[in-house]
Amino acid sequence: PPTDMIQSLLSFVKKSFIAVVRFLGKSWGYIVGYRNLFYEGIKSNKNAAEILAAFAMVSSAGSANCLKWGYNRKLTELLNKAGFENEEMKSTFRKLFLMMRIRDFNFGASGQAKSTYETARLLTEGEYSWELTGANNFNGVRWFNKEKMESSLWYAFAAVSMYSPRILREHIHRLYRTLVAAKEGAEYQCEKFLEAVRPVQKKRVLAKAKTSKASKKSSEDSVNLEQK
Repeated sequence: PPTDMIQSLLSFVKKSFIAVVRFLGKSWGYIVGYRNLFYEGIKSNKNAAEILAAFAMVSSAGSANCLKWGYNRKLTELLNKAGFENEEMKSTFRKLFLMMRIRDFNFGASGQAKSTYETARLLTEGEYSWELTGANNFNGVRWFNKEKMESSLWYAFAAVSMYSPRILREHIHRLYRTLVAAKEGAEYQCEKFLEAVRPVQKKRVLAKAKTSKASKKSSEDSVNLEQK
């Protein structure tokens, strides 16, 4: 398609996108914070509106197909031709496609805690955790990169919100706030980030396992002493 046509289309989508976000903030009380988060993210992330508009055009293909067909490269080339250039654009599209899988999680009241934890695991322990958050091991500790984490969290929040029913958007907003709070208190450590959102039941299982392991070690040490 002609470059000017692409640019006009994206410009229209961008303006419409921002207008909708503003409208949402004025229409429903709880969405004021939601709207501010959206709008501030668009202002602070270069070409965010164009990236999300382009993402929306292909998101129905699903995560696996978007990755397989190299849409991160194709959309980046399209936007570049339209005059939008951003060194992080290709990797941002890839993050969006990788994070699309969280839309299959249960964000209703009954599954919120588990889904929040699974999202945190995807970010820090998943196969693509390096791309999403820069997760890496150093000196026996797994760390994440602050900028990568913040970018992945905001884009995931924005993208999932775009194609979720309105009734679920408050839950998605809560998910985002919870993960951001966990990030702030984690001191860049993946384990602390996970621990902050780990469901109570999982914490109990882990505590029981640690107690059992400690008890077993204590018994083994006693046996070894007796044999000596």
